[in-house]
Order: sequence, then structure tokens, then C-alpha cells
Amino acid sequence: MNGISAVIPSLGGDLCTTLDSLNSGSIVPNEIIVCLPNDSHSVQNLFRYKNVSVVYAKRYGQVYQRIIGFKSAKYDYIVQLDDDILLSFDCLHKLVESFKVLPENSAIAPTFLIKESNTKPKKIEEMSTFKRILYWVANGKEGFQPGRISSSGFHFDLDFSGSTKSINKSEWLMGGCVLHKKNNLILKDYFPFDGKAFSEDLIHSYLLRERGIGLYVRNDIVAYIDDDLDSVNSLAKLIQRYKVTNYAADLQRRNSIRLKIYYLIKLIRLYLK
Repeated sequence: MNGISAVIPSLGGDLCTTLDSLNSGSIVPNEIIVCLPNDSHSVQNLFRYKNVSVVYAKRYGQVYQRIIGFKSAKYDYIVQLDDDILLSFDCLHKLVESFKVLPENSAIAPTFLIKESNTKPKKIEEMSTFKRILYWVANGKEGFQPGRISSSGFHFDLDFSGSTKSINKSEWLMGGCVLHKKNNLILKDYFPFDGKAFSEDLIHSYLLRERGIGLYVRNDIVAYIDDDLDSVNSLAKLIQRYKVTNYAADLQRRNSIRLKIYYLIKLIRLYLK
């Protein structure tokens, strides 16, 4: 069925900022599906939105909840969205338009900016010596490569600002906002960890690529995130991210020794702060 479904896994609460963002763009989703773990969770002020419905996954887990939402979606284009993302006015419109020039089997995401600072992650020219060393550990002499999965399995920022093209191919997409075609969706629960789904997008991107789906990022449209999602400021977060990244690296047969050294350096850095 022609049209757009938006799928938002969430724990509920006040989602008005994200829902208002979706409903005030140059095109508006035909339906917005918020997938909650169970009926003990709820979404505030639902009466304000005629195109929003709630489904229950009967289980906690961002990936699982998203998949339940995918299965409920009616329309041909499906945008997966985190519940704290804001879209620029023409973001969804241009994502859909991208399929006019992309191969049939494609998924596409916008560029992400941090809400407070309105900035992208730092470019390689602006990186500290510490980050340059980290990227050498992660990817050898090639170092930082935007949109690439390094030889160790670590992912590099989706910063294609140095490119002259508006649409750039990538090896992974940030899961906060991705537009899919319905027949390309991954409908199995691929995240084998408890707790917050750190780096689940690495696994998801790998599975999409394995199905022959090209991954693309647009330079000229923006979605806003709360913070730099690559930051790790606690031991628990670092351990969880390592577990998931290592799992994704094993799937892709990347260099696990390099990855261990990379995270060891991150651990030392964390304790020195």
C-alpha cells in the first residue's frame, strides 16, 4: 500500500516533541506506530494525534519492540525512529525522494546533528592525537574512514561533509532514523543481549548488507539527536558496547585482537579522566 509508516519503539511517557516533529514536516506519515513493552506503559496526550496508534510487544527490548512495530505497519515505506529524534522540515520528504535514484534494494538515513550544539561529530582534521591513535589501532594505516566498518569491527562516524555528493554509500546506518521499503525489513530479533541496545545498528546494518541492501546517507537533510551517541562515560556502558561490537565483529570476521586493544585503550582513558 502506497504511503509511509513510522515505527517508534519506546517506554512511553511524553513523546510529543518527536511526534510533533513527524507531523509538522513537508510530508506526514500516514501512520505512526509506537510500540511499548506492555500496557503498564503509556504515551501522554495521544488525543492530539489522529495518525498515532500504540501496539504492545509483551516484552522489553528496543530491537524486539521495533520488529513488532514493523509487523504492524501497513505502508510501503517504513521509517524506523527513536523516540527522542527530531526531524528537519523536509527530512522525511527527501528520504522518500531518494528512492527515485537509488537501487531497488536500499535503505537511507539523514545526517545527524546534536540538538544542543547543532554540530556534527568532529572531522578527522579536528581530532585529537588520542583519537588518531585509536583510529590507527581500529583500522591500521587507513585510519578514519567515514561510514566504514573498520578492520577491527569498530564503526566510524557518518560524517560525509567532505563529499561533493548529496547521497553517499555507507557500511552502516545509525538506527535513530532509517527509511526502508517494507519488503526489505529484517523481521527477526537479531539482538542477543539484555539491557540497552548499544550498537545494535552495527548488527542490523550487517544483516541488511547480507541481504544485498545498499545503505546510504544524505548530506543535505538532518535529524537531531540528544547527544553524541558514540560517547561512553561509564564502565558499564563501555563493557556493553564492547560485547555488542565484538559480536558484530565476529559476524563480519573482523580482527578481534585490534578491537580488544582499541577497547583496552578506551578503558584506560576512562579511568584517567
